Amino acid sequence: MAEAVFRLITGREPGQSPRDYVSAVATADFPDQRLRALAEVIKPEKTTPDRPEFHMFLGMGPMWSDRKAGEIFNTMAAYSGFVIVARDERDLDDLYSRIILSDAEAVDRILPNLRKSVAAGHDDPKKLLILEGFAEALSRGRPLFSLGLGSAELARVSEYGFLSLKPAVVAISAEPLAPLEIDWVSADFTLILEMASLAPEERDEMARELGIRDPVPEIFSKLYRAMGLIHFFTPGPKEVRGWSLRKGAKAPEAAGRIHSDMEKGFIRATVARWDEVVSAGGWENAKREGVARKEGKDYTVQDGDVLEVLFSR
Repeated sequence: MAEAVFRLITGREPGQSPRDYVSAVATADFPDQRLRALAEVIKPEKTTPDRPEFHMFLGMGPMWSDRKAGEIFNTMAAYSGFVIVARDERDLDDLYSRIILSDAEAVDRILPNLRKSVAAGHDDPKKLLILEGFAEALSRGRPLFSLGLGSAELARVSEYGFLSLKPAVVAISAEPLAPLEIDWVSADFTLILEMASLAPEERDEMARELGIRDPVPEIFSKLYRAMGLIHFFTPGPKEVRGWSLRKGAKAPEAAGRIHSDMEKGFIRATVARWDEVVSAGGWENAKREGVARKEGKDYTVQDGDVLEVLFSR
């Protein structure tokens, strides 16, 4: 099933010899209807979606070993988010019980030294309070993401790389019978992958008859939301492109996603909502009609913004 989810997301087939518990690496096109709508009115030479990289990680599945648990968890710490593939709730609980145990052991190791450091005035008391809250939550079997920490709190403990704090979405075969603390998408992923080999007309008809929807856009949107990411777009006759960005980021940081020189020399950005650009019939029309506006360094980029950056070299 994990292979089916990987192939649906990336269009690539795993199969290389596993290295560091990874059997395949592939980029995937973020399925964004807004980008398509912008491309239809701007008519660029090229349209480029946001392309995150996915790894087919086998360490928590077929390559799991209690003896190598520490090595597996250390490898997982490098990832910024997860699509967790589970057959059912029991499968998901088994996986998270390992992760919670690992985080609980890590907190137990950290707390004694941190308490001494805080008492001596060498460390942040707020960090200690957060970690003590972690210890209490983990002792009750709760993953740390369920605590709903704010960005300031997350920044205080980012150095530790707790696995159950990492953003994730679950791709699960059997729809959960009870509410989950983590966001999820339920589908018969293996059947949907088999349907992908059919002719488009036959596939669409079968999907309508069975009431099957494409789960990939939902997986993407829920994963990005969990990771605190939004999308903005850059227009132009040569390329219309989608970019991911940290929610709450200012315009210079968005410019830096395009090129580091743009962030360093940022002067201002011309900004409009994607649907305003579509309604205006294109980016140049949006500027002529006054739909696009000038924004400075303090502007907080919104999901769906179209940006044109003015900068000095």
